Amino acid sequence: MDAEKLVCPGERLESIEKYQTGEGTYAEGGFIYASLVGLCVVEETKNLLGENVTPTIMVKSETSVVPQAGDTVLAKVTAIEDRYASLKIISVRSRSVKSQEFLGRLKKSDVRLNDPDSVEMHKCFLPGDIVRAEILSLGTQKSYYLSTIRQSCGVVLGRNSTGGDNFMTPISWNHVQDSITKVIEPRKVAGNPR
Repeated sequence: MDAEKLVCPGERLESIEKYQTGEGTYAEGGFIYASLVGLCVVEETKNLLGENVTPTIMVKSETSVVPQAGDTVLAKVTAIEDRYASLKIISVRSRSVKSQEFLGRLKKSDVRLNDPDSVEMHKCFLPGDIVRAEILSLGTQKSYYLSTIRQSCGVVLGRNSTGGDNFMTPISWNHVQDSITKVIEPRKVAGNPR
């Protein structure tokens, strides 16, 4: 494991065989994943006899920042309507937003560049999905207008539409797959952010 590095929710960190899960992490399918934005650190621990035991991997939350137009954010989808999605911003520029609640609105016309009139919001996002988006502007009453038009923006971690606890991971530009059941669902998936 690299020395302290910045990680985002859903990012795979290490194998459960090499590390114990700690604060800000969870285990699924034999691997440890980040459950929040922050620095990934490894803590060496010893037992009562002073012997080294399996190290613990954890994610320590970063200090808060305020979103601004042009920033890239991670946001959790809270509701879907025919013409827009409502989101709660959870990180800005890979730094946690925890001192205040910032809300976002993603209009149908800001989901993708090609043929925005044919966008069906419920096929692009579902409540619980974690989305990478760009802030277009400050809207009204602390609600930011968001966009996923860039290829690097869209769903980075989906939630199963059946209400299961399994995560859906991207398998193409417009589909995610359940990690356990292998069910495939449509989404507006984020491409490589680099």
